Amino acid sequence: GGGVPRARALRGAARPRPLSVRGLASFVLAGGRPGSVCARQVRGMVLLGGVGGALLLAFLAAPIARLYHEQSARNSALALSLGVLLTAGSIVPNALLRAEMRFREIARAQVLGEVAALVVGVSLAVAHNGVWALVGALIANQFVSLLILWSAKPRWERHAVGAGARGGGLPVG
Repeated sequence: GGGVPRARALRGAARPRPLSVRGLASFVLAGGRPGSVCARQVRGMVLLGGVGGALLLAFLAAPIARLYHEQSARNSALALSLGVLLTAGSIVPNALLRAEMRFREIARAQVLGEVAALVVGVSLAVAHNGVWALVGALIANQFVSLLILWSAKPRWERHAVGAGARGGGLPVG
């Protein structure tokens, strides 16, 4: 009797569903079609998180400097907040290239990023710039990697959250 229709109603009701893009972190989204969130939307969420993290680090730069009694710590934290943005900008292209199994482009980004870090870091160290050699190396690595990952042109539209559930794609989890 009465229990069967209720069970069907609960089964069909919108409820939180774990969804993920191939190679990206899982997200829990309430209701909607499994393929309703595409990689471009995930990119927007990741970039928003990166902006939030960068602003948080910038906001905490002065307290960090007070904690260590060192004004250069403030400037370093402000510079590293740029690194948070650069990292956020490379997460989705890296994941999409992994999903497309384009490992050569990922390796190129990593190697050239490390070369840029080496050149900038050693140059700043030789010029006696102290901690700025490390900060500069990190920023150079992230910037060059970001440029190369974006220039590899991952295919944004092909990657929809839950695409594997619709058939023809890799499994999602």
